Amino acid sequence: MKVRLHAQARAEFFEAVEYYANESTSAPERFIAEFEEAAREIGVHPHRYRTIWNTTHQKEFHSFPYSLVYRILDDIVQIDAVPHDRQRTGYWKKRV
Repeated sequence: MKVRLHAQARAEFFEAVEYYANESTSAPERFIAEFEEAAREIGVHPHRYRTIWNTTHQKEFHSFPYSLVYRILDDIVQIDAVPHDRQRTGYWKKRV
């Protein structure tokens, strides 16, 4: 399935990359790679990951305290948020 990124999720992604760029020289590349791998996985197996609210799913990252919050819309996987584990749960619900 094609994977699409909500504008606010895109902003969260770039904010995280910027944070890691200030912390380490290698962390941003590793974060981007993990994001891309997670996006690829949900595109291939969108129903594999747990449902967290109504029809919204979550795929957690392995090496970073982030996840992808997404919905399956016909033939598109819509990433609605890229939350940090410590962010307020469900803040992204107004996007769906």
